[in-house]
Parts: sequence; structure tokens; C-alpha cells
Amino acid sequence: MELIDPEAKYRVVKLEDESVVDDVVVIRLKDPFAATALFTYCNTIMSFLELLETHVESFSEGDHQSLLDIADYFHSKALESEKIKNKRLPD
Repeated sequence: MELIDPEAKYRVVKLEDESVVDDVVVIRLKDPFAATALFTYCNTIMSFLELLETHVESFSEGDHQSLLDIADYFHSKALESEKIKNKRLPD
């Protein structure tokens, strides 16, 4: 049973096996709210990591680095979005 809306304008497809991914949210960088949303996501990850450092001893260094990498990625996308001129709401 496919949960994808057949009327959807856009679909995200996993390149590995060309399956449709249905639990994805896409934020276009030219969206006027994109930079703020992406900075917020990055900052949420960083706040989570700060809490873990003070309250959890069993969090692995690999998991910590993975979350840092994710935060770095979204921070770079937020910076990229900030530079875009003529932003517009998605259609």
C-alpha cells in the first residue's frame, strides 16, 4: 500500500533503489523562511549535544561526531540560503 499522494507535485526518490521516500520534508533554499528554519535545526542539535555532554556518559564519540556533521551541514545550508536574493514562497 503506497502512502504517497498521487497528486503531489514533487516526490523524493532514494537513488540507491529508486524507492519513493514518504517521510521527507523539503525546504527550498530560496524560501524566505529557510535560513531561519535551518539555523534553528542546527542550533537544536547543538543544544542537544550540550545537554548530553553534561548528563549522559554513554553517548559514543561516533554518534557525537555524526550529530556535529549533521549540524554543520544544515548550518552551511542556512548560510547559503541567506545569500540568495529574490526569495519567494514555494509554489
